[in-house]
Order: sequence, then structure tokens, then C-alpha cells
Amino acid sequence: MQELVERLQNKLKAYKRQVEEAEEQANMNLAKYRKTVHELDDAEERADIAETALTKIRTKNRASFGKGYSSVGTCVHFLTNTLFSCFFFCC
Repeated sequence: MQELVERLQNKLKAYKRQVEEAEEQANMNLAKYRKTVHELDDAEERADIAETALTKIRTKNRASFGKGYSSVGTCVHFLTNTLFSCFFFCC
């Protein structure tokens, strides 16, 4: 009977160890998930900023062509500065 009790206690210890390992793995996976969600949110924000900048450039470019002169150089300069700002601000 004592031998049976010891075997059951050993099994119980093994099960507890397995549960602890599973909890540790679950916590690591949850941390990875949260990090990925955060990175996705950041990427979406950068995309929105870039889209807004592009819309502004297109609007400005259309207005410039309507006046009879081209400001392509100005638009390229604005776009370059905006994208650089987005990159350094977000990364």
C-alpha cells in the first residue's frame, strides 16, 4: 500500500511540473501575441500617416497644375521629408 501511495505522489508531482511548464509556455505565447499586436498597431498607424501625407501631396499637386505651373520638385521634397519623419517617428 505504501508503494502505491508513493507512486501516486510521484505521478502527482510530475503532473504539477507539467502544468507549471504549460503555464510558462502559455505566458510566453501570450507575450509574443501581445508584441505582435503592438507591432501591427504601429504599422497601421504608420500606414495611415503615409496615406494622409500622400493625399495631401496629391491635393497640392492637383491645385498646382490647375494654376498652370508645376511644383513636382516641391511635392517630391515634401513627400521625402514626410516619409523620413514617419520612419524616424514610428521606428
